[in-house]
Amino acid sequence: MNLPIYVLSLIISVVNGNIFLDSECNILSSKSIEWNRLQGLWYLTLNHEGDHLSSDRFCIATTYFGIVGDGVAFVKHVISRNGDPETKLISYPEYYQEDHNMRPGTVMPQPVSQLKYMKDTLYLRPNAVTDVFTELLQSYKSPATFSTDYDTYYMIEQCGADGKRMVHVYTRSENPSESEISIVNDALKSRNVNATMVVSDSCVDIGLAMLK
Repeated sequence: MNLPIYVLSLIISVVNGNIFLDSECNILSSKSIEWNRLQGLWYLTLNHEGDHLSSDRFCIATTYFGIVGDGVAFVKHVISRNGDPETKLISYPEYYQEDHNMRPGTVMPQPVSQLKYMKDTLYLRPNAVTDVFTELLQSYKSPATFSTDYDTYYMIEQCGADGKRMVHVYTRSENPSESEISIVNDALKSRNVNATMVVSDSCVDIGLAMLK
C-alpha cells in the first residue's frame, strides 16, 4: 500500500525540521534508564485523552530488543481488533538514539525505523489519518523521556505539536489492577503530569500467547 502524498509531505517536513515544539511543554528530568531491566512484554494500557495514536480497534505491545549501536531498540507489536476472522499481528522495530548531551532518561526517536509501521497500520484508522500522522510525525521530532519502576510500568513523555504533553504508559499486565493503576497515578503526579489519562482494555482477551 502506498502512502498518500500529504503523508509523504509530512514525513519530509519532519525530516527537514519544519515542525517545532511549543515552549509551554515542560517535561521533568528523569533518571538514567537500565534498559536491560525492561526486558519482557509490555502493554500500552494508559494514554493521554484525545491521543490519536491509540484506538480500541487494536492492541499495542512492546518487547525490549537490546542496545544497538548508540541507541536502544524495541519491537512494537500491533494486533488488529477489526473483527477479522483471524487476528492480524504487525511487528516492527522502534529505535531510540541516545545522546549524552541530553538529560538522563531522554532519547531521540528515529523515524526511519518506524516507516513500516506507518505504512502497514494506515488502514486501521482511515477516519483520522491526518490527525494520526501529524501526531505520529511530531513524536519523531520530539525527544522522548522514559521513566519507570521496572516492575509495574514505564512511561514515555513527549511534547506534542500543540504544546501539550503526549504521555503513553506501558504496563506489565494487559489488564492492570487497581493497585497497579494507583502506582501509575502516583508516578504521573510525581512527574507533574496533569493530562487526563484513559485506561485502555484493548489488549485484554485478545490471545497474545503468540507474543510470549
